[in-house]
Amino acid sequence: MRRSRHLMSALAVAGLLLAGCAPESDSAKPTPAFSSIEGYRSQKADWGACDSEWFIKKDRFSSAFTTTVAKCASVKVPAVYDASAELPDFAIAMMMLPTTGKAPKKGVLFLNPGGPGESGVDEVQWIDIPQAVRDRYDIIGFDPRGVKHSQPVSGGNIGCADKLDFATYWVLDGPVRNAADAKLAKAASDEYFADCKKRNPAWWVLGTKNVVQDLDVMREITGGDAPLDFFGSSYGTTIAAEYIRAFPQHVGHITLNSPTDNSSDDYAHAITQAKAREAAILRFVDGYAKAKKKTRAQVQGMMLQVSTWAAEGK
Repeated sequence: MRRSRHLMSALAVAGLLLAGCAPESDSAKPTPAFSSIEGYRSQKADWGACDSEWFIKKDRFSSAFTTTVAKCASVKVPAVYDASAELPDFAIAMMMLPTTGKAPKKGVLFLNPGGPGESGVDEVQWIDIPQAVRDRYDIIGFDPRGVKHSQPVSGGNIGCADKLDFATYWVLDGPVRNAADAKLAKAASDEYFADCKKRNPAWWVLGTKNVVQDLDVMREITGGDAPLDFFGSSYGTTIAAEYIRAFPQHVGHITLNSPTDNSSDDYAHAITQAKAREAAILRFVDGYAKAKKKTRAQVQGMMLQVSTWAAEGK
C-alpha cells in the first residue's frame, strides 16, 4: 500500500527508517550462518536462474530486459552488526544483469529505487540503463532487508495487518477538514504502528544503518576489494549518504537522484516544509482564481469537494 510507504517515510525522519515491520523470532534460539562478520563477507554469490516469482509483469520490462539474461542470488546477513542478538539472519535478494560489452568490465553498479520499501529487484527489470553503462558494468538491483524478497531465513516474512494498512490510507486518509479529522487520522496511524510493533518485536533491525552494512557485504561478495558504484533514487540517496559516512574508504562512483533531506528530525523542520508546500499550492490557487474570476476561498472549496469525491470513490 502507498500509505505504508508514507508512514515509513515519517518514521525515517524520526530516525527509525523502517522498510516495514520485522518478524517474531522462533521459540528456539536462531543459529547464525557464521560466527563472525568476516564469515558473512566471505560468502560466494551462487548466481543462477531467477525464481519466476521475482519477475514483475512483462509489460513493465524495459526494452533491454529479458528473463533469460537476468541472474539471481541471495546472500545471508546478520540481523545486527554491532551486538549479538538471538534473531535469525536475513537472506538479501539480488538480481543481476551481466555486462553486455566486449570491453573490459569496470565493475558492479548497484541500484536502489527508494521508498523506503521499494524493490531493487523490481527496479533492475524496468529501469532504462544507457547501453554505455550496460557494456561496462554488471547491474545489480537488491531488496533491502524486510522488502519483498529479502526476508528472514527463518521463514517468518515481514508483515503487518492489511486491514489496518488499508484503513490508514484508503479509508481515513481523506481530506483533513478540521481537528476532528486530524485526530481520527492520527489515531488510525497510531493503531497501525502499535499493531505492527506487537506482531514484529524485532522491527528495529530494519534501520538504514543495517541496510548500509548489508550493502557493503554485497559489495565485497560481488566485487572483492573494488569500491562501491551505486545509483540511488529518493530514499536510496539516504542509503548512499549513510554508506559514504560509514565506509568512505570504499566509495566509488555514487549517483544521487532526487536526494532526500534528512537534516533534521524535529517537528519544526516538518512544519517549515509544510508551510513551504502550502505557499506553493496557494500560488497555483490564486493564479487559477484570477483566471476564473473567483476568490481563493471558492477555489479551495472546489479542491476540497473534488478530494472528498475521490475519498468517497465518486
